Amino acid sequence: MASAPGSQLSFRPVDRENYQKALSDNEVDVVIGAMDPENTARYSAQKIYEEQHVCLFDAESTGLNAPVPLSDYLLTPHALVTADGKLQSPVDKTLSDMGFSRHVAMGSQRFLTVRRLLKGRNLLCIVAELMARIDSFDDGLILSPPPIPVASFDIRLIWRTSDSANPRISWLKDRVIHTIENEVSRLRNL
Repeated sequence: MASAPGSQLSFRPVDRENYQKALSDNEVDVVIGAMDPENTARYSAQKIYEEQHVCLFDAESTGLNAPVPLSDYLLTPHALVTADGKLQSPVDKTLSDMGFSRHVAMGSQRFLTVRRLLKGRNLLCIVAELMARIDSFDDGLILSPPPIPVASFDIRLIWRTSDSANPRISWLKDRVIHTIENEVSRLRNL
């Protein structure tokens, strides 16, 4: 990193279940994610951006075009990015409230696994828009607004409140926020 020659960064995966332990055990200095810490005396957070959802699919394999009509959405098998391994999400509650259901054919904890499985298959998936927009993929998958309401969510940076005045952590927070905001802006303008 040009702004801190000789510095080292190590990235570790954390999730809603283990991020507080990782922070409290000093395994990580900051966490980026859709978590909202409940213990605000112990953990501080700053919103970086609001994320939306899109449908992602292979137009040739599904026969779908954007925007996807509700009838086609309901008839197409779904893939699901699932942190807990369950094959349902708040989307299923929304559909149920509307008097509909969907068939979730497969799920994975990893977005990249789901994305690879969409290519060449009759599957669609609701995913975070910016993950779908990452331009390092050259798979020709199509993005479409979902035909049902899907709530947005905030991506936050979280750190130990006790580190709020630590210059090293302040520098790290500033760099992470600046980097993510720039990438979000770039991806949204593609």
